[in-house]
Amino acid sequence: MKDNKLLAEYMEFETDGYNGFDYRSLQFNSNLCVWQPNKDWNHLMMVVEKIEKENGVVEFNIEGSDANIAYQDGEDRMWIIRSGKTKIEAVYNACVEYIKQ
Repeated sequence: MKDNKLLAEYMEFETDGYNGFDYRSLQFNSNLCVWQPNKDWNHLMMVVEKIEKENGVVEFNIEGSDANIAYQDGEDRMWIIRSGKTKIEAVYNACVEYIKQ
């Protein structure tokens, strides 16, 4: 839940209300929706797409159970490589690590 909150803040979602989040601000079809990027590809892809639009992000790949994000940090190309038991877990872990950096 802590990392979901980190992703919600990165996405600039309201973080007040139900369990610390105002899920209604996400404007999903239901009145109250639990945003779970760690379990739902549709939710996680919103984060991936925002990361891909960041200046400096040059690559976002999934290979097997690894997710790789390459970004420019000044002159240097930096890599975040995260694994998971599943592809969604690997992508989720890479997104969380990218945002923490």
